[in-house]
Formats: sequence, structure tokens, C-alpha cells
Amino acid sequence: MGLTPAVVSLTNALASDVFTSDGSQHDTAKYRSYSDTSAFYMSILSKGTWTEKSENTWHVDNLKLQPDGYDILINVPINVSTEANASLDVTFDGTNYIISNISGMYAIPGKEEIGTDLSYLNSDNMSKNALTVPKNMIASRLWVMDNSTPIIQQFKIFYRYKVMILYSFP
Repeated sequence: MGLTPAVVSLTNALASDVFTSDGSQHDTAKYRSYSDTSAFYMSILSKGTWTEKSENTWHVDNLKLQPDGYDILINVPINVSTEANASLDVTFDGTNYIISNISGMYAIPGKEEIGTDLSYLNSDNMSKNALTVPKNMIASRLWVMDNSTPIIQQFKIFYRYKVMILYSFP
């Protein structure tokens, strides 16, 4: 299933801090993987309804994501009242996940008339790179592990704002 690639793709397509210095295009070096929650990222509110279109393509309806984290450009916590409610296809080509046929809205629920129609991502030249997600970008958010550091578990405490605390275990 393509849930994680869909979240990574929409995170990078909707992030405000992934542009080149002149703002003319996306800088793919600034794209975030699924495990990167250091700034702006999308949290899953509802996984939606998934169907298999073919052996390597899945379709989702009503995938609901909420912006989360911290917007480093304007230096404030993300407004968590906005949601992305999307339908899209995810195809795995053996190397990358390709996101296509995007529709839906990015808006405050109940105020969709002033939101953003997500279908623009299908043809937006700046966002097209965000619609291709390499396999290495979809590592889990729950555990980060390598050979030189201890396992780090990320806990979220929900209060007024979501706060991330990192605990390191030897």
C-alpha cells in the first residue's frame, strides 16, 4: 500500500520551505523523508479507503492529513486546523513511488471554498518532483536506528501544541 509515500509526497509538495533561494522552483535537497519531523510535516488523520488498481498501483479516497510541526520560514507552530483531504494514485515502478491523479482540498474543514484545490499538483512544474518518492524517503517515524547511535524513540505529548521529546536508550 502507498500510504507512507503519499504522506511524504504531500508533505514536500505543500511545504513552504523547500524552494530555491530565488523561489522559482523546489530544491529537492530540502525534501523531507517520512521520518523527518524536524519542521513541517503532515500527520495522518485518516488513512482513507484504499483499493488495488493493479499489482503495483493503489488508489486512495479520503486520505486526510493535517499539517504538523514547525514552519521555520515564519517561525511559528503550524496551524493544525487546516486539513488535506485527498484522493490519489500511488504506483511503485521498482525504484520510486509515483503519486498521480491527485484531487481534493487543502483547507480548514467547512471552509473549502477558500482552500486550495490539490489537483493543481498534477500539473504544477514546481511540485512535480515531490510526486516522485524514492524508497529511502519512507523510513518509519517511530524508530531511527543505525550502527553508530542508540535507538531513538520519538514520543509526542499532546497539549496545547504538539511537543516532540526524544529519548535515547543505550
